[in-house]
Amino acid sequence: MIMLFRNMKMSNSGFSLIETLVAMTVLLLVVVGPMRIIATSARGSNFSSNQVTALFLAQEGIELSRKARDEEVLSRYNVNNGVDPSYWGAFTDTGNTGKYKACFGSAGCDFYYSNIFFGNSNGEVNVVDCSIGGSCKMTYDADPSPEVRSHFVPRAAGRIQAIPTSFTRRVRFMETVPDQEVKVVSTVSWFDSTQRQEHQVVLESRLFNIYGN
Repeated sequence: MIMLFRNMKMSNSGFSLIETLVAMTVLLLVVVGPMRIIATSARGSNFSSNQVTALFLAQEGIELSRKARDEEVLSRYNVNNGVDPSYWGAFTDTGNTGKYKACFGSAGCDFYYSNIFFGNSNGEVNVVDCSIGGSCKMTYDADPSPEVRSHFVPRAAGRIQAIPTSFTRRVRFMETVPDQEVKVVSTVSWFDSTQRQEHQVVLESRLFNIYGN
């Protein structure tokens, strides 16, 4: 009877505290490991997507800068006399009357295209002064109007239905060769999902006084 009682007591014993802790640790490793991999992959995919978007936005900034110079050319074009060389002085004017004076400032500028016909041009590049707080933060419009042909436009464009994004674009002009050359630096910055680290895409190009004397 004593031996039978002892066997019954042993068969009813449960897991020890150490065994329970080991089992919980193994379970956590099995669950947490894949979750961390998924979270890391999601962050990497999100960063790659933002980086591609920023690259295209920076390239658009370069193209709009070139469009701005060409507008000055077209506005002074005459069928009989050709291009008036004064276009370059208007383009690089940093005085109060200079349309692109904000682009030569330390804060830079941004542009958005308005599809309003005037003169010999097919539209107009509008200038935004980035020194005005938040004006160069990009917004997204899934269904832009025919007048503004871009999904991404600076907040200063005033698109009511546009959604704020984490992107900011700044375009800076630097006249590296007087009366001949302007360096264009287009910078798009954004914060990661934690809002703690800023990322940037920077592109550079040159605009030349190709119609000068």
